[in-house]
This record gives sequence, C-alpha cells and structure tokens, in this order.
Amino acid sequence: MVLLPEFTIKKSKRRKTIAIKIQNQQVIVHSPYGVSVEYLTQLVQQKQQWIMIHLQRQQAQAQPGHFDRETVDLFAKPYALNWQIASKSTYLVSESSITIHTASRVKDPASFRVKQLENLFSEQLSDYISQRITHFSSLMGLSYQQVQVKYYRRRWGSCSSKGVVSFNLLLAQVPTWVIDYVIVHELAHLKFMDHSKNFWLLVKKYYSQVDEAQDWLNEKMNLLDTK
Repeated sequence: MVLLPEFTIKKSKRRKTIAIKIQNQQVIVHSPYGVSVEYLTQLVQQKQQWIMIHLQRQQAQAQPGHFDRETVDLFAKPYALNWQIASKSTYLVSESSITIHTASRVKDPASFRVKQLENLFSEQLSDYISQRITHFSSLMGLSYQQVQVKYYRRRWGSCSSKGVVSFNLLLAQVPTWVIDYVIVHELAHLKFMDHSKNFWLLVKKYYSQVDEAQDWLNEKMNLLDTK
C-alpha cells in the first residue's frame, strides 16, 4: 500500500475552487470553506501520482550537486568552502576559506544555500563597486542615480536611461581589474546608450585593457554560477 503524502489544507472565504499546489516540496490544498477534510483527502489520493512526480522534481532541483565542491572563487581567488548547520544563517570570510552557516530551522537547506551564496557574492561585490564606481564616475564626469547588484543569466551589467546602473552578482568571482572594465563600460552608457564608435572611444579613454577584459569574460562566462 502506498502511503498518502502529507498535505496542508488552507481555506479561504474568497476561494471558489479547490487547487493542489506543490510549494517548497510541500503539498498544499487550497479550498473554500464548507469542503470536508474527508473529501479533500480523497482528492489528494486521486492526484497522488501527479503529486509524487512534482515532489520528486522539486527535490531534485533543490539538491544541486555543486555543494560538495571544495572551493569557490571570490574576486578570482580560490577559497576553501565549508557548509555548517548553526543557530543562525551567516557567513564568514577568512584569509583562505569561506564558512557559510545555515540555520537549523531552515526546512530546505540545499536550495537555501544557493541564496546564501548569492547574498555573499552580492554583498562582497557591492562593497567593491561602491568604491570603484565613485572613482570612475568622478574621473569620467558622469553621474548615476542608483547602483544595483542582481543575478543575470547572460549579461554582466546594464544601464538605464534613468541612470540606474546594474551589475551581475557573478562578477564577485571575477578579477577586480575585469570588474573595473564592466564599471567603466556601464558608466559610458550614461552618455551613449549604444555601442557606437564614440561609446568605445569613451570606454578606452578611461580603461586601457578592454580587449583583455572582454576575452576573460567571454572565456569564463559559462563557468561562473551559483547553481
């Protein structure tokens, strides 16, 4: 006999229909008031095969194999990577290692650790960029409104017409001299919102290793990720 998967019932006065959702490897049955637990249990039993398929998919996605790797790069320097369960979720960067603590109350530590690694990259990169973008914007005589760090799949940065300059958090794994290129590149878009000849003249005026930086990024782009 196959055991019925555990599920949670959430009832709402506004809901008119019944829906079964799989969220964070948990089965949640959304139902209007007036529907009996017995009926909802029978419905879960009828949908058991569908539920198990989706639970298995989420479990596979939430347990990426990269967490058994032993090192991670921070500004192109390799650090020993240690994962530990603790009372509070924090991280500590030492001279040669990074220790990431995951709170014991976290129900899905595997997927949560992806966010922890992204937060680490974002904080470290933000600290570096905040210093360098101030330097380069002053040097180039350009002003921006806001700086953001976020995850991009296929770009290193962007610049909006409103002066919002964004950077890919994966740049935290990149050498600082290459990050400087991305900063100058995006700042130049504050004056030229294209890749015209004048745009590249401006970039090369304030950054001399354009070709080398582009080669590095093109070669390494597919190797950098948090997943």
